[in-house]
Amino acid sequence: MTGCDDNFESIQQQLTAERSPRAKEALRKFLQDHPKHSEALDLFGQLACEQGQYEEAVDAIGQAIALRPDVAHLHHHLGYVYFVAGKVDQAIEAYRRGLAIDANDAQTQNNLGVALKTKGNFEEAIAAFQSASRLSPELAFPHRNLAEVLRLQGKLDQAIVHYQQALQLSPADAESHNGLGLVFSMQVKLDEAVAQFEEAIRIKPDYDEAENNLGTLLKATERFQEAVALYERVLRRRPDFVTARVNLGSVLIELGQFDEAIKHLEYALQINPNHAVAFHNLGDLALTDQYVFSADQLERIQSLVANHKGRHEETSALHFTLAGILDKQQRHDDAFEVYLQANRAQYRVLKAAGAAFDSANHHQKVQQTIDVFGRDFFQNKILFSNSLDTEIPVVVVGMPRSGTTLLEQIIASHPHAAGAGELEAIEQLIPQLPALLNSGQEYPDCFSRAEAPALRSIAQDYLSQLTANRHEADRIVDKTWYNFYYLGLIALLCPRARIIHCRREVMDVGISCFFSNFNSIPWATRLEDIGVFYRSYEQLMQHWQKVLPLRMHEVSYEQLVADHETASREIIDFCGLEWSDCCLEFHKNRRPVQTASRVQVRQPIYKTSIGRWKKYESHLAPLRESLRREGIAEERLLDDRASP
Repeated sequence: MTGCDDNFESIQQQLTAERSPRAKEALRKFLQDHPKHSEALDLFGQLACEQGQYEEAVDAIGQAIALRPDVAHLHHHLGYVYFVAGKVDQAIEAYRRGLAIDANDAQTQNNLGVALKTKGNFEEAIAAFQSASRLSPELAFPHRNLAEVLRLQGKLDQAIVHYQQALQLSPADAESHNGLGLVFSMQVKLDEAVAQFEEAIRIKPDYDEAENNLGTLLKATERFQEAVALYERVLRRRPDFVTARVNLGSVLIELGQFDEAIKHLEYALQINPNHAVAFHNLGDLALTDQYVFSADQLERIQSLVANHKGRHEETSALHFTLAGILDKQQRHDDAFEVYLQANRAQYRVLKAAGAAFDSANHHQKVQQTIDVFGRDFFQNKILFSNSLDTEIPVVVVGMPRSGTTLLEQIIASHPHAAGAGELEAIEQLIPQLPALLNSGQEYPDCFSRAEAPALRSIAQDYLSQLTANRHEADRIVDKTWYNFYYLGLIALLCPRARIIHCRREVMDVGISCFFSNFNSIPWATRLEDIGVFYRSYEQLMQHWQKVLPLRMHEVSYEQLVADHETASREIIDFCGLEWSDCCLEFHKNRRPVQTASRVQVRQPIYKTSIGRWKKYESHLAPLRESLRREGIAEERLLDDRASP
């Protein structure tokens, strides 16, 4: 056996220096002479796995296990082969057999956790990672893997702790920096997220996933050209990185570069013909005839909708895409059924997460706002003594799909104006208000003892976010539609701001919300909830019109479409700007647009959305009944039937 061992040792040394097909062949010849050499079989299997020859690897390591079934690491190696071959259940079984022999193997505990995470068995995965950390406290990767599971569960603070522990043990762990960046992104700590992604890339310069994540963050912070450049750099190295290619296509749509976007999205579908998000982006273009799906693509979308078992977001995207196609084909009953399926699925997910629309809580929120911000409240002049004396903000509010993006695009096409999109700055300030105002009460009750100096600091924070990268503009549009909740606060911060309220016929706006893929708007998933929400929105807007010391202008979507120039001139005049014909060519403006209307606002004014609800009238009883219950007058609904 001495000669045999010497030969095997020689082959091991050769493989250490060069893991090549030639070295593998030498090992194969050795096994012909020594077919029951378990170490050689194990090594052969590992080498075959590295070369993607998984069946050969399983066979070799399986033979080694048959010879020495009580050797734990052999089961571990077999589990690894199964895992990389995509046979996760077999991998879990092999890892567990190894741990039954040696429960103190930290590497096997960790790898079992990775396999369990892949299957979605998060609690078991957590237990495995915790065991690995306990057995080998010097190892960083069990902490990183544990952090990833916690991130997927939404336990972000706990995830941060374990990412940081991993980085304490291994400061140059690029994967932990990338994961920490993802957590900070989810917490909207954008500067911290950027820093983590950049550190991951510094440590690992060709880290495609980190660069893709950074690109997504740059897009979110309106650094669009930098995002495009980053995606393009990643794709030069890795042309088949589908996620980055789809992300690039999406950015290009937002920039109005439809032809280039189509090239990348179609390329992505060549690599992955089932990519739901790629289809969804092309579906947005198809709604305005910027893209036409082929018969094969339509068949694939229908098949995917029928059989898709991926992430909820992907399933929703596919349903909304198919429904939009059916709508374009005038197959209204079929389209509505698919829209209904999509929204029911979204509702189930929201309800399971405890995030479904709560009408009672919503009504309470609206009533609290009305009670706090009454007419008497705004007569307290001291509240305004340190407000910002600026006319820059133009705050556009209204129901989603009421024309807010179109209106922003018109104003932003003026040479002295700009659009900030859905800024979300006001809402992000809300949780900070109790501490900033030295109050033990939440918003809006925290304003019972508000002091002017504190308000000035808050106002300056809002203005700095509004004007970021837009310092040359005299007017800047904040079109965060749900700012109608916070107009009382905006009046205190910037009393010279202008408010534009977009209105659209109630039934049209209702179905448009129902037909939009709003993952983050719980009330839009059920027609009856849309009616409830609409009534509270209307109630609050009526209140603001009575009590606010702000300049307000109401724009009817129907009138804007019917007489675009007259309505646009009134809007620009209200903004305190001289007229510019550029506002009539808003569709030529190449400013980025990130809302659901990103494609529509690149088109000239069209009237096809007026009265769209009538095509679906037979399906809309839940919405009509909800509106009636909420006090929308019967004659109002009858008037809707007579609208053009």
